[in-house]
Amino acid sequence: MAINEVAGREADQRLVFVFSDADLARYAKDPADWSAILTSTSSSVSAYAVLIASNESEAESIRASLAAGRGHVCTDTDQLAPTFERILHASVRGLQQQQS
Repeated sequence: MAINEVAGREADQRLVFVFSDADLARYAKDPADWSAILTSTSSSVSAYAVLIASNESEAESIRASLAAGRGHVCTDTDQLAPTFERILHASVRGLQQQQS
């Protein structure tokens, strides 16, 4: 829903962030389905999953099954700001490349 909502808005760049505790098995969610949603719903929106997890191996497994660059693991909330910074810098570089 968020991707569709953002896709309909006028903007230079459209980003959606999905936060999870990386316990997809408990919620009966398949990482492959997540990956498809993050990458195929709208080509005008860049969507990212931020996995805030105490179980790093499970979170890394989920991240590895997502499209490259779409999943990010934070095992500590102190990692949130640097993670956003990396995503935003990469997004700006991608936008600059599209415009040139």
